Amino acid sequence: MSEEQLEYDPEWTLATLNDAKEALEDLIAQVEDSPEEVKEILEENIANVYAKLNYASVSYTHLTLPTIA
Repeated sequence: MSEEQLEYDPEWTLATLNDAKEALEDLIAQVEDSPEEVKEILEENIANVYAKLNYASVSYTHLTLPTIA
């Protein structure tokens, strides 16, 4: 099955992108609250943001097949 045969589920995509956005907003708030600890904050939290973005962009578990009429 080629990628051309698959369609992204927009609701699921938006939900996962919003989850990533919330994680990034939380990370930004942590850095703003404790700029002197930026290295530690990033080391502990940036992977979570990357993982959520990656999940939103490459997971094929929520792709839907087009209906064949």
